[in-house]
Amino acid sequence: MHADPHIDLKLRAPLTELVRRHHLTGYLGACKIEDSVFLERTGQQRHANEIQWYIGRIARALQFMDATGLKPSSARRCYPTHEYDSRPPVADHDHCWFDPEARVHILSTEPYPGRTERGEPRQIEWERRHGWSTIYVNWGSIYGNGTEFILCCPAAYAEVLSAKVELLERSSPAVEDEAVVIETFDPAARKVIVFD
Repeated sequence: MHADPHIDLKLRAPLTELVRRHHLTGYLGACKIEDSVFLERTGQQRHANEIQWYIGRIARALQFMDATGLKPSSARRCYPTHEYDSRPPVADHDHCWFDPEARVHILSTEPYPGRTERGEPRQIEWERRHGWSTIYVNWGSIYGNGTEFILCCPAAYAEVLSAKVELLERSSPAVEDEAVVIETFDPAARKVIVFD
């Protein structure tokens, strides 16, 4: 009997309301929705730890969406000039998010520890030059692997985003990769996760 890797994830919103097909980008880019079941499909995974990491990232992205109401976006509007060359100095593992109520794009970036401290003077100058704000999130990160979690947005949206971050920080902690249950491992399998 084959059992797919899975995780018990508690969300406030039903998955079918939280994620629409046009949200399947960024951390959800290798995912597919079928019959109100959420499936992640990627290339072949080399080992169980890699599966845990992929599923953990998807689960954390869903937690982030559930707590903040932000949705993944493939738009470049998450950068001040709408171009990659205006990304913040501390940026690493960038992802674009969209607030459907405020109609604002924001950037999440997840640098490894130390990069933020080293880049702080340049980050402050970047904020001043572009009229953007930086919010450091104390929740964990979506990317994982010990990275920090930083959100950047137009300064006019910073108060709204700060309130969303407070909700996130009061929500359930970011799930850990080890919470992914792998009962069997088939490196040739293409179906990697089922949320239902």
